[in-house]
Amino acid sequence: MNDQEMRERAKEMRSAIDALESAMMGWTALLDLPENCSLDKSDSPDLELKVTIVWGQLQRILNALQECTRIINSEEYRIS
Repeated sequence: MNDQEMRERAKEMRSAIDALESAMMGWTALLDLPENCSLDKSDSPDLELKVTIVWGQLQRILNALQECTRIINSEEYRIS
């Protein structure tokens, strides 16, 4: 893989990470959770929380996650 190809792949990876971060940062109910809920640092695997999200926001998160997963599972991004 030449230097230009590595730069392109790095740009694609960065773009996928940015898209996921952007989508998650728009999920206000999740971001406000620490202020609105006392979780007492529980590590209980049985603890259940319900956090509302609008459909459009969920679609953005799922699309970004799908792109990250594609990159993670792609042979062309593996470094040997």
